[in-house]
Amino acid sequence: MNEEYTGDTRKLVFWYDDKADFAEDIDSVELTNAKILKLEPGNQFATKYFFERQDKTTNYLIYAPFPKPDVRENHLEDTMLYSKRFFANKERTGRFYDLEIENFNEENILIGLMSAVCRTRTCSFDEVIRVLLTDDKLEDNKFLAEFEKYDLLASFWKFCEQKFGYNDNKPSLEKLVVTLFITYADKYIQKDSTFC
Repeated sequence: MNEEYTGDTRKLVFWYDDKADFAEDIDSVELTNAKILKLEPGNQFATKYFFERQDKTTNYLIYAPFPKPDVRENHLEDTMLYSKRFFANKERTGRFYDLEIENFNEENILIGLMSAVCRTRTCSFDEVIRVLLTDDKLEDNKFLAEFEKYDLLASFWKFCEQKFGYNDNKPSLEKLVVTLFITYADKYIQKDSTFC
């Protein structure tokens, strides 16, 4: 387990022990570069505040002797998303916090992570799309590669389907652009019977 905490960047590792099999042994676990924090069902919000405001540098193993709560009931879901899946350095963490997301729900967190990758100033999927289509090439796009690296690619295409109606078995930015153009043309270009 100590291998999880190698390197210079802070790491938070969540361990949900569904049946509390290791509840009696957790105090004997020795970590060389991390502390153990025992999570209780009723202290999630206090734990979140602790990690994000009081101790933002120490590595932790967060041990929970119960099953992982449903996303809607888990105040630490966003912390789990960015600590485990995404942020490996302080610069990305800073970009995420600079977005000043007010309502932490799954959609806002995922769009916030994408926004941090794309270096946008706001947490906005439209801004993510703008950066993707203008700041790099459509094929082999560096931002899509980063999304894939941080397990955000499937969510990106899911948002494209929800917001633009784009659904494809093999999605690409090129096909997304064509879909956006056709949708725009159909909605805004008026048919003129005298125009041929």
